Amino acid sequence: MWNDLLNEQIPIDINVFNSLITKFNTTQDSEERERLNQLILSLNDRSDTYNITIPVMESDFPIVTKLSILVIFKKFVITNLNNISAEEQTKYKDFFMNILYYYLENNKSQVLITKIDEIIVEFAKKYYPEQWPNFFSDIYSQNDKPQFFKNAIDMTTMLLLEVTNYDSTTIPASDQIQIQEGFKNESDKVFEMISNVFDNNYPEDIILSTLSLYKTLFEIFPTTDLIQNQIFERVCNNYLLNQQYTLKVLPIFNSFQASNILDQVPIIQTAFNLMITSLQPWFPDGNLVDISYEDLNTIIFSLTKYISNFSYVLESDDTRDAYVFALTCTFSVYQRSNQDSIRMCTEMWYNVTLRIYHETIFQNMPSFDFYVEAFKQLRRFMVFSMERPNDVIITVDENGVHVRSQIRTESTSSYYVSKDLMSFLTGFDKEDTISVINESITYISSSEPFLFGPFESLCYCIGSLRGSFSVKEENDLISKIISYLLQLIESRPEEEVKAATAAGLMYICSQYTRYLKEFPEILISVMKKLVEFTALGNEALQDASIKAMISIASACSEILCKPFSNDSSFLNFVIENFSSIFENLTSDNTIEMFHVIALIVVGLNDEEELQKYLEMLISSPFQTLQNHSQNLNLDGFDNVIQSLMCIDKIGYLFGSTLIPFLEKLMPILVNLYQVYSKIGNDSILESNCQTQISVNSRILKSTILSLIEKPTRTLPFLERIWNLIQQPLFEVFVPDFHNSQQYCRPSVLLNLLAVVCLKYREFIVDYLPQIFEQVFEAYRDMIDSDDYEFTSFRKGMNIFLKNLIMTGIIYTVPPNIINLCIEYLQYNAHDIEQEVSESAIRTLAEIYASATNKLPQNEAMEFQKCYVNDLCLLAFSLLTDSLHRYEFFAIMDFLREIIASNAFKENIVEIVNSLLTIFEKLSPTDIYTELEGLKSFSNQFMMFNQELNDFLIAAKQVSPRDPALVKVQMETLKKQKQEEEKQNMIEQEKAELEKQEKNAKVNDFANMISNFKLHS
Repeated sequence: MWNDLLNEQIPIDINVFNSLITKFNTTQDSEERERLNQLILSLNDRSDTYNITIPVMESDFPIVTKLSILVIFKKFVITNLNNISAEEQTKYKDFFMNILYYYLENNKSQVLITKIDEIIVEFAKKYYPEQWPNFFSDIYSQNDKPQFFKNAIDMTTMLLLEVTNYDSTTIPASDQIQIQEGFKNESDKVFEMISNVFDNNYPEDIILSTLSLYKTLFEIFPTTDLIQNQIFERVCNNYLLNQQYTLKVLPIFNSFQASNILDQVPIIQTAFNLMITSLQPWFPDGNLVDISYEDLNTIIFSLTKYISNFSYVLESDDTRDAYVFALTCTFSVYQRSNQDSIRMCTEMWYNVTLRIYHETIFQNMPSFDFYVEAFKQLRRFMVFSMERPNDVIITVDENGVHVRSQIRTESTSSYYVSKDLMSFLTGFDKEDTISVINESITYISSSEPFLFGPFESLCYCIGSLRGSFSVKEENDLISKIISYLLQLIESRPEEEVKAATAAGLMYICSQYTRYLKEFPEILISVMKKLVEFTALGNEALQDASIKAMISIASACSEILCKPFSNDSSFLNFVIENFSSIFENLTSDNTIEMFHVIALIVVGLNDEEELQKYLEMLISSPFQTLQNHSQNLNLDGFDNVIQSLMCIDKIGYLFGSTLIPFLEKLMPILVNLYQVYSKIGNDSILESNCQTQISVNSRILKSTILSLIEKPTRTLPFLERIWNLIQQPLFEVFVPDFHNSQQYCRPSVLLNLLAVVCLKYREFIVDYLPQIFEQVFEAYRDMIDSDDYEFTSFRKGMNIFLKNLIMTGIIYTVPPNIINLCIEYLQYNAHDIEQEVSESAIRTLAEIYASATNKLPQNEAMEFQKCYVNDLCLLAFSLLTDSLHRYEFFAIMDFLREIIASNAFKENIVEIVNSLLTIFEKLSPTDIYTELEGLKSFSNQFMMFNQELNDFLIAAKQVSPRDPALVKVQMETLKKQKQEEEKQNMIEQEKAELEKQEKNAKVNDFANMISNFKLHS
């Protein structure tokens, strides 16, 4: 029954539609709900769904049914309103205005009213670019009815936000500008309405809506014009100072920018004094009262943004008292747990100190004395307000493999702002910074219970000061801190406190490698202490210790691998205690400890020493892999993966020293790969689904490929490497690529193939047909697989193809293979994911353009002629598709490569004629509108426009014509010409007339393209 809704030959039954929506909202079955949702979404594609809008809205159907048809109709108004007659458009506009009045008058569902408002706004965007005054006259005509009036105000706000959103795809940029100009010309009506509300005793909800509209005006139009209006003074006096409305008025000040009201200093100062007066109830005597999280954020955002923009103005005598009070208020925020507000205050102080630093760079202290005391307070708050999230986290990917990932979060960014702020504060007064640190350590040492959060923040603060002191100052400071913290560890009996203190100490040491290098005895003591901490059984301390060791080993490897004084080296200490060091480590930290030792070993300059220590490191993992290969035991899988990942983690550090060990290891790796591939397949066939065994198989296979790919990528061209990987790559790994039951992670193998193509291009040509056969077979199977696998495949495939282009190999493959590549890229170019689409577009551009550099001139010409028509058609179809508006720059670069080629010039007639097929259902005016809609994106289109115009004229395919004639009258001229041809056509001239018609069509369209401009 519901499937009939998708058949355009059968009119939509509103009762069937209602039953579909009702079922969708009542079913608990997730699969059924998804199926019904797809049906509902498909109704958007029917060209006649809008016809049931009025019958549904006039029925007694539930709200959810009416809301669903309103959602569908809104999309119709946005995308297809021009496809119906002007009479129908007027009918629907009037219907929605009438039903809106009815709903408001009878207090109907607010949800439906809001959606109707959105539809009317869409109509307004279509109807009122040139009739703006009528719109305001209409919506304000009901101001004697509060519910009507409030809705009109909300609708005005909605409309202004819509038409000034330059990312909008529902209205051409030219109309947006026209609407803004129209508003400016008729703004008196809006200001009159706002003034009317503020002068009379309207209900609170209308006042709040009007304040929201007024705030929107500040976001859209020049601030100077608005603050000189008497309404601004009225808003400040009547509402800013009224605690009931203060938080609604404060956001108005967020739009004040130094760039647009710099010459309005008295207004800046007056507004600030009023703002501070309005905040007194929340900050009596500068201390923050209890307040909700959201309200505090609203206050602090407005306050800190205003100070950041105008601090240089606020230091004057007229606002100094208010300014001092405002800065004092920020200190009380640091004593709360509202991290968002603390970040805002920190960023504000950073902006202020940065300005002062630049002003006082040749002086010792700021000229404004207040800052001296303020900075002392600020230092004491900052040491306990630092954030230091992990820049690197260990995660488990879809194969269960542990991988290190770089992360950047809001708190990470906040740390770097805080770090720079502390650097400025330290530059103003180093002694006070040192005093604050010492006071803080003493305070935390004596606190009961132990203050874990503040201590962690203090450690991050100390770490952030690296480079802020001279070498001597830094050495003295860090020596004292290490001494303090070691005493603290000894004095506190609680294991958790010891662990936290040790972790903080290790973090500080890892940040001051310059200090550790200067004092090798301390460096070695710290590293030994870190090793000791890893054995204490505290996982958090173990993680922190390992992380600190990696940081220190990366910077100090040459010291750690050599003997110091009469003692042996730290490296020898590690080797002597190898078993005990690894005894209590977690699986992840075992791998990371291998990394630490490898980082130290590579500090050796002697090749024999490198080989000796590398053999020591690899011997245990190698033995595990060999034993497992000879005596397969699935219970030992975790040890096998750990061994593989240990070798994978360290191998690339040793360069060519690794090759002999890799040669011994390769037969074992190939055997494990084949055995686990079979085990994974058998497991899936038995269970008819993925099992833990099959997942483990994929993890192992992907890890083996990664282990081989890293040294292949990092080492230069070596025939010894090629001889090592050739047989397993093309006899085992590539044939296994298309394994419908148990493929490995596809991007890993593609990355390996990409590296091999780049480094060993002379050897790989003969294998390309085999590679492409497997790759594209896997691609076809994977189209319906889960999103992650498919995305992973395409990313790897793009790298592979780029390397083929870079080396020129792609031009040596048989035509059927390169056709497959281009078809694959064309398919991805239409993908809805921007990253996938843009990558495919740029790769196509590289394939097309690089032919001129990689092939002889005549061969390059033939190659480009084969594809120029299809690729130009693809580029224009993407260019006029709103789904791909964010790939605009990539598409334009692609088009410029095509237009610059001789193949384009020689095929211009055929190409332009083909372009007509994109728009075969559109009138010339619609085509022009589609292309004009792109103007908001870039001036770069002018370059393409000029290039295309030059080529068309050079080929004598166009003659100058009036663009307005092309835009507006082309369709009329065509119809007249067709009528004339029908009357005059005779049999013997038929062929010639058809040819003329075709040429005229081509000329018209070519002229339209050549003359339209991205910016008027």
